[in-house]
Parts: sequence; C-alpha cells; structure tokens
Amino acid sequence: MANKGLENYITVKERKQKFYIEHDNGRIVAELLNNESGSCLFKASCYKNSEDQRANLPLATGYAQEFKDVGGFANKTSWLENCEESAVGRCLDNAGFSVSSTCSREEIEAAQRNKKALVEQAKIKKEYFDYLKNNFSEDEFN
Repeated sequence: MANKGLENYITVKERKQKFYIEHDNGRIVAELLNNESGSCLFKASCYKNSEDQRANLPLATGYAQEFKDVGGFANKTSWLENCEESAVGRCLDNAGFSVSSTCSREEIEAAQRNKKALVEQAKIKKEYFDYLKNNFSEDEFN
C-alpha cells in the first residue's frame, strides 16, 4: 500500500462514531491482559448491545501490544492509552467498521514507531557487538 500521508487514513474515533451510530446501545470493552516487563497487551471486544455483552457474544475482538519508551514520545507518557486505542481500532475493523478499506491512522503511526524502534535496536546491537569484538578476545567467551 502506498503511503498517501497520515491525513488520508481514518482514526479510531471515526470508527467508534460509526459503530455507535449503527448500534446506539452498543458496548466497546477494552481489557488490559498484560502490563509487565515494559510491554502491555490489550484485548478489545465490541457488542451490539448489553444483552450480547452479558451473554459474552462479541461482534468482534481485537488485540494490540505496545512497548514502553519504544518509538515516539507518546509511548514515553501514554503507552497504555495507545495500546488500548489500537486494540479498539482493530476490534472495530474486524467488526466491519473501518469506514474505508485502509488501516487506521493510529495503526500506521504504530507501524512507523515500531519500524524506527527496530532500526534503533539493530544499531545498538551492532555497536555492542563491535565493542565486544574490539575489547575482548574470543578466548574470553569460551
């Protein structure tokens, strides 16, 4: 998919609006599944109404994972919120509330953050490997 600029991608907020217009008694529930070791995992479920929620019959679910301090500034201060919103966006996309056939803006931003973090991680690993190679002999590791 060609990057058309973030302004051309829809937001999770727009997906939520469409969901609640169609299901005025709908429910969107986000659940924090893991918040350990600098990463978090959320599960979001959407229900057409409270009866479906009580019967545990979600219309769809979605998951998201974020890493604290990885990527942009938002993950230094609001990484849990980013993760929760991403899970909701994925859930609504799975339920057919994508407004269009594109990814959400938040998903594109998360992918860009993760790509940048992987590049940073590879650079740090190379620097560490070079440091070890230049400062220690191979015999010291055997």
